[in-house]
Amino acid sequence: MYRRDFRDSLLDIWKELEHIEEFSTNLNRKELIKDEKTFYAIVRCLEIMEKQ
Repeated sequence: MYRRDFRDSLLDIWKELEHIEEFSTNLNRKELIKDEKTFYAIVRCLEIMEKQ
């Protein structure tokens, strides 16, 4: 079985951070909370990062 290198995990985390940045660009806190799809997409990115 292939065992992932820690660098693979770091790259995955970096990718999720890039998604969060892309999703949240030009949104302030109030706008983000109102935009339920974007809010949940960011939460999902955080969940993926947590599993790394």
